[in-house]
Amino acid sequence: MAPHTHSHSHGGGKSFLHASKTCRLGTVLLLTIGFFFVELICGYILHSVAIVADAIHMLSDSGALIIAMVSVRVCF
Repeated sequence: MAPHTHSHSHGGGKSFLHASKTCRLGTVLLLTIGFFFVELICGYILHSVAIVADAIHMLSDSGALIIAMVSVRVCF
């Protein structure tokens, strides 16, 4: 196998990739939490158990997004 002869850093892109993924996950997390509150309030006003249940489901999705953000931070 040939020796490593080119001169560039292999670790330079990790910080950009980390910031990009964290930013996208954060944006999706904020949108999900926003929709959670909208569904929760509308479900309460309309007395709809189905809408409130969907809001709680979106809250669990938010938890999964938080876990994904933590894993990206730990990985990079």
